[in-house]
Amino acid sequence: MPTYEAPTISDHEESTLSAEPETTDSQETPSTMSQSNDNNSVHQRPRQILPDPEVFKGDIASYQNFKHLLKAKLHVDRKALGGPYECLWYAYGRLSGNAASHILPWMIANADSPTMVNDDTVTKLFEHLDFNYMDKELQRKAMYNLSTLKQGNKTINELLATFDRYLMEAGQQNQPDNMKIFWLENTLNDDIFNRLVNAPTCKTFSEYCVQLQGIYDRHQKYQQRSAEHRRPPNRRTTTPMFPPPATSPTATPTQGDPMDWEPTISHARNPQRKRARWVSGKEIEHRKQERCCF
Repeated sequence: MPTYEAPTISDHEESTLSAEPETTDSQETPSTMSQSNDNNSVHQRPRQILPDPEVFKGDIASYQNFKHLLKAKLHVDRKALGGPYECLWYAYGRLSGNAASHILPWMIANADSPTMVNDDTVTKLFEHLDFNYMDKELQRKAMYNLSTLKQGNKTINELLATFDRYLMEAGQQNQPDNMKIFWLENTLNDDIFNRLVNAPTCKTFSEYCVQLQGIYDRHQKYQQRSAEHRRPPNRRTTTPMFPPPATSPTATPTQGDPMDWEPTISHARNPQRKRARWVSGKEIEHRKQERCCF
């Protein structure tokens, strides 16, 4: 009698069945999905690298520093801040006082909605800030300061820092190296300038600055050494090896008899009087008649 065998599942079919995912009855709700998307968007933004620029209140003297710090902040931390709309209002948030009230009408007209703002709007904001707070005479003042700068008693490092600042403010940082060397050479005092006579010629402006620093350092060492040589030696008081010989006391002269000195003292106290002039008897009678003094 034939036997009946139950059908078996092959190894291939078993692996296929085991690979199928198990279905669960749990489904994500819309609130859960939105919350997860918000968390992902928050985690996608990197941390800010640069600190916030100091708040600008409208001081023209501090505008240049504020402008460049704000530009660097918007460029470096762009991904952390967001798009142009967020960057624009972040820039406005760094204003306060008169500056904020003065720029607010422009912000309302140009950044009232996100659809109005793009990268060009951010550029126009800086142009509007330049128009209101940029020192119009800064470049002209810097050119004048550059042409009249003198070293005087400044150290070479102080001179180079001042020269570089005037060069940047005047917009002359891209001038040829020989022109910048010529301008800097005119600022040197006689001590440093005279030591450049035998110095080799530099091809670049940076080499010339390094050469000046070396000359100045050697000049300072020379002056210090000369001052030490001119200083008088420190003379210390030393006690003699042998004491000086003892001298016998001199005898005091004995005073004489006071009576011996009386004539001298009397003569000094009573100086000799003037003697009367001799006149004749006739003159005496005449004076008597005239009742004149003798």
